[in-house]
Amino acid sequence: MKKTFQFTIIAIFVGLVFVALILFASFKGTSTQDIRITLWGTESSADFSKWFGGISAARDTTVLPNVQYVAKDPTTFDKELVEAIASGIGPDAVILPDDLIVRYSDKIFPIPYTTLSVADFKNTYAQIGEIYLRNEGILALPFTADPLVMYWNRDAFNAAGLTGTPATWDTFKTVVSTLTKKDNAKNILFSGVAFGEYKNIDHAKDILSLLLLQSGSSMVFSGTNGYTASLNSSNSGAKEPANSAFNFYTSFANPNNPLYSWNKSLASSHSSFLSNGLALYFGPISEFNEIATQNPNLNFDVTMVPQITNASYKTTLAHMNGLAILKSSKNVQAAYNQLTKMIQPAALDAWIGITGKVPIRRDMLALKSTNPTEILSKQALLVSKTWLDPQMESTNLSFQKAVEGINSGKYYISEAVSRLNDEINLLLIKKQ
Repeated sequence: MKKTFQFTIIAIFVGLVFVALILFASFKGTSTQDIRITLWGTESSADFSKWFGGISAARDTTVLPNVQYVAKDPTTFDKELVEAIASGIGPDAVILPDDLIVRYSDKIFPIPYTTLSVADFKNTYAQIGEIYLRNEGILALPFTADPLVMYWNRDAFNAAGLTGTPATWDTFKTVVSTLTKKDNAKNILFSGVAFGEYKNIDHAKDILSLLLLQSGSSMVFSGTNGYTASLNSSNSGAKEPANSAFNFYTSFANPNNPLYSWNKSLASSHSSFLSNGLALYFGPISEFNEIATQNPNLNFDVTMVPQITNASYKTTLAHMNGLAILKSSKNVQAAYNQLTKMIQPAALDAWIGITGKVPIRRDMLALKSTNPTEILSKQALLVSKTWLDPQMESTNLSFQKAVEGINSGKYYISEAVSRLNDEINLLLIKKQ
């Protein structure tokens, strides 16, 4: 009798879960449910309060989410979330960055394609958002992105007689050589660009990732056997793209190379740019207002990152956030209702005004603007790519070891890249 009762309870539970999945799969966004959900993320709580307050003040209830947002420290977010899910007290949804897709792909409730088709997804979001597409469904609704761009010191260019920024890496090399000032002992007095080292270069891994993606590296791909790193493989036919990318990058830290423009004794790239000690700085578009505020006297502008000569298409790197529902949520359909409100144009427009990031919605990217920085950010987003980073902190150390190993002569470039590839693969195996 006891076993029969247990089997009955299990059967009822399984049946309820099955029914819930069917209901969600057939959901078209017309439900009037307004259940409050909990959302975790690493965005500022002050920004969220300002955002929701602005929507409320505008009295646009159609896009006012019923969400309790909990801001988490980026350095502890991963650990706290794993522990919360294991304890059964996790949030309903999370703001999922691209570098946590692999980590949480088995903990996310995929949105069925019967709810949002692949065609509708691609028509709604820029191509970078497609990294959230999986066979079983959509891991997250694309939220905002932050493309990597090139900041340039206008005074430095004017003083050097340069009339424009480099559009290709070939031209870039000439421009950097012209801008960099050294004394007879090769001490760097003014740097053309902060490339070649790691610890004192902000966004060093992003710059290297950009070079890898532009060189045609497959980076990390999802296959029948799971996720695999293949840095030196290329779908475009490029030969050893990772070796080429690391060779180019590290050449700027080699005192015996004509491109020598940076070393590890200098201040950080961000600080150097702010203090007029650096001509070209690579960073996310969201830093534009921050830089302008920190040094109002800095005469700078921003442009697209250089491209490989004769490349068929432009490419830059961007980091992206999506809104993902957790499998552990007791309010899956309600979570979907509230998250879709957050990505409506009226709501997103207010959010990007606060954060300086870029919406991933095509209809918002198509809107005309007279602001040059906004125009650039949208152009950059449309050609942005990212990759499936298995663990941000760990791969950051792996990239650092590769660069420092090359610079110190400990590793040949091919050996450093091979070790980096192996370390990424080990992380991927652990996450699957």
